[in-house]
Amino acid sequence: MKTLGVILARAGSVGLPGKHLLLLRGRAVLSYTLDHALTSQRLSRVVISSDCTSCRKLAASRFVEAVLRPDELATSDASVQDVLLHALDTVESRSPIRFDAVVTLYGNVPLRPLGLIDR
Repeated sequence: MKTLGVILARAGSVGLPGKHLLLLRGRAVLSYTLDHALTSQRLSRVVISSDCTSCRKLAASRFVEAVLRPDELATSDASVQDVLLHALDTVESRSPIRFDAVVTLYGNVPLRPLGLIDR
């Protein structure tokens, strides 16, 4: 089974601006999600969907492919489903690989139980 992990990291945040790049124990919060995704045994591929240049650069530094999120999907009203479908369509248009499943990973969640993604 081929599974695409999509990290969501929208630039705009009403409650906590720039939350994905805020430091937690000396590291950007987003870096923890990147670690979790990259250590997963079941994710066939990991991408980040973001309209934030800095988030995409951080992901690229970890060799995670970026999907530029269009403006209409970079609002607080945009549905997660629409963002995931956009990421899936973009990745599949760049590659012959077709995915059987998609896993949503929020970039602002630094703590996950060990093995959660694979379960």
